[in-house]
Amino acid sequence: MNPNQKNWQNFHKLEYPVQRCKKVNNYFYDFRYEKLENFVTNQFDLYENNGIIHNYHSDSFSELANVKLYLWGRNFIGLNIEDIKEFSLDDLIYYETVSNKHYSFIWLISLLALISLIGCFLEAHSYQFNRIFQRGKAPLYLMITFVCIIILFVLNLIIFIYNLKIQNILIVEGNDDYTKGNMRLFKREIRTRFYFNLSSLIFVLILIILIIFIIFKNIREYN
Repeated sequence: MNPNQKNWQNFHKLEYPVQRCKKVNNYFYDFRYEKLENFVTNQFDLYENNGIIHNYHSDSFSELANVKLYLWGRNFIGLNIEDIKEFSLDDLIYYETVSNKHYSFIWLISLLALISLIGCFLEAHSYQFNRIFQRGKAPLYLMITFVCIIILFVLNLIIFIYNLKIQNILIVEGNDDYTKGNMRLFKREIRTRFYFNLSSLIFVLILIILIIFIIFKNIREYN
């Protein structure tokens, strides 16, 4: 039912990992497909015809030859044409690529912020801001931490905007229950990332407000 999942036996460690089938609309299989009996081959011939058999050890050739492969087909109902008139695969790939790149930056900057914060407390030997401002490099570490948090907020905001764009692109419905079921699974994965990003954005924003409040409070008390 889910085209990303396969009932396939791997004979090489570099083959794409098989995701075993899970139910879609309470079915493992799409029963609209019919086996085309006149089209049959085996894995050895398939790999040989595609010029990749040399990647496999000769010990596996007999096993490959014993695995029969059939061609299946059905009438494809597909998607509502009105839903995909504005659909852009290029935009979808671009938004996904940008989001993934920003996630890697977020982990790196979060690590830098944590190291700077630890360095600040170690340098000041205190958790009180008025003492931190008076101890060696502690103010510098604190400033680096604060700048990192600001950058984290900006990066999360960018990802949030791109996730909104991705969700708008994926407003697509199928003409049949099977296609609708697979689209719901895909949208559920996207929504999980969206809510995680939204939670991170809110958390960083609250953290920024809290830090600013504590800094100004300690500055007033110090003065």
